[in-house]
Amino acid sequence: GQLHAPILYLLGGITDVAYTNGTDDFARIERVPAVLASRDVGHSGTFFEPDGGLWAIVARRWLDWQLKGDGIAAADFAGDDCRLCSDPNWTIRRNARVVAP
Repeated sequence: GQLHAPILYLLGGITDVAYTNGTDDFARIERVPAVLASRDVGHSGTFFEPDGGLWAIVARRWLDWQLKGDGIAAADFAGDDCRLCSDPNWTIRRNARVVAP
């Protein structure tokens, strides 16, 4: 089937067992907005930290933007100076369909 909704990939850096497949999948997405956010924390990410750690925060902000139209949350992912883009602990890739609200 065809992709029909925006997609967020959360990867745990190059040591993440899903890194190679995730980056390959991401590179093939053209039809819908897609963001790949990677942080060197391994495959389980930060989900075992209290409240899911930073990955849970990023996932919630993505959902706030995509499901609620939250422009403040959108600034984490979209725009020339997106918040995650300027954080040296994250590697962010976005396709051409990711646009600031």
